[in-house]
Order: sequence, then C-alpha cells, then structure tokens
Amino acid sequence: MRTLFLSLSLLISLSVSAQECNVGYAADGQRFADNGDGTISDLSTGLMWQKCVFGQTWDGEQCQGTGVDHRDMVEALSNAERDTSRGYFDWRVPNIKELYSIVNTDCRPAHYQVFGPLYLNDYTYSSSTTNIGNSIDSVMSVYIVDGSIKTNLGVRLIRLVRYDI
Repeated sequence: MRTLFLSLSLLISLSVSAQECNVGYAADGQRFADNGDGTISDLSTGLMWQKCVFGQTWDGEQCQGTGVDHRDMVEALSNAERDTSRGYFDWRVPNIKELYSIVNTDCRPAHYQVFGPLYLNDYTYSSSTTNIGNSIDSVMSVYIVDGSIKTNLGVRLIRLVRYDI
C-alpha cells in the first residue's frame, strides 16, 4: 500500500510540473533541429539559436552555470557582439519578432522543449526591440510562462541568435 501511495505521489508531482499542450500541437522535431553542439536551428525561420541563455555554457548534455541579467541594453548588445560561441562571430540579441517566433503558444509554459528546461530564476527573455517613446532600457520582452509580450524597464535574460547560413 505504501509503494502504491509513493508511486501515485510521484506521478502526480511529475504531471504538475510537465508541460501541457493543446490538442493538435506540432512536435518540436517538425520545426527545430538540435545541432548537438549547444545550438538549435529553426527550420521555419532560418535562424540558429543558442540553446543556453547568455551566461550559461553548454557542456555537451545540458546548460551549466547562471544566466546573466544585464544592466542595460548597451551591455547586452556588447556582450552579444563579443560572443564567439561555436566558432560563429555574428551572434546578436534577437528583435521581438524573432524572439516571439520561438514561443510555443500551444503549450504552458510557452517554450519548445528542444531548448531544454526553463531557466528557473527568471522566465522573462528580452529582445533588442525598444519600446517607442521610451529609453533604450525599456525593452520588449517575452514572459515564457504564458507567452505574453511585456515591456520591461531593464534587460533580463537573453538568448542569442544568428542567421543559419
């Protein structure tokens, strides 16, 4: 009886933390290719994404380390410009349209599983798109829990992107 209770408890806790998707959801593999080197190619948009958020490193199996909340967009853009991960020299901070292209609105949390587990300290990913009429530090961001677009004062986590040519 105790074993049955423990098994049911484990099953319930796993289902609570699992991603829930709408019926008809298209699997990640139909749209994304995991390149096996810490990058993901989006077959729909022609973009290549870093699998880890900026500040983390890919160890061959998972992202390690801590993501970086940037002081401002100037710092984020500068860090992206200096990034040479995987031998590429053209990484950049995505604009809001590009960032939103990797939001999976059919699921909650609204991310594609190919990108691995969510970075648990912060669910807000910033774009390079500034809010019209505000300072450079008022950027448009995506709240990955529900896929909503928000305006943040300050830059949060960034996931770098490049054209996959």
